[in-house]
Amino acid sequence: PNASKYEISDLHDTCKSSLILMCNTVTSIRTQLRNLLLTTLTVDEFTASMATVSHCLTSLLQNNSDVIACEQMEKEIELKCSPDLVFVRCLTYIVDPDEQERNKNLLVFLEEYSGDVHNNLKNSWTVEIQRLLKFVDKSESKEQWHGMLLDVLVSAIEQVNSNKWVEIIATMLSQQVLSKKQSP
Repeated sequence: PNASKYEISDLHDTCKSSLILMCNTVTSIRTQLRNLLLTTLTVDEFTASMATVSHCLTSLLQNNSDVIACEQMEKEIELKCSPDLVFVRCLTYIVDPDEQERNKNLLVFLEEYSGDVHNNLKNSWTVEIQRLLKFVDKSESKEQWHGMLLDVLVSAIEQVNSNKWVEIIATMLSQQVLSKKQSP
């Protein structure tokens, strides 16, 4: 029947805490969790959960010394979930400066994940994302925030220095913007 807002919020918090705890403690399934959560980041139905998912992924990436690479699974997930798509989805969902928790979690995740997107991004993104994180809690205007995000994108394009990559990212960004505009 009908659940109160309090009950729904409580259930949400319990699920969030359980997922975070599982990512930090159940080492035997870290690779599967990482792959599942990366895929989740790219699926529209899970957009509302991006803050929690990216928080969990950051934890998994920071503790990846325990992850035993299962190459077959890595290859399978690569087909479904490209690092470029993960990057573009994250970028398109940090555009609202009012979504502070989501923005912070996605930015911290992107900093950890940058090497997966492209080797050249790791060092520059550490600086760029730390700069953005300083502004997350401040109430920046949309224009200022978008300008800073654009700087990160321009920096990424310069660091990767590949026309093919730029075309791929541009196409994916266009698709994400269109689907975001079409969603209710």
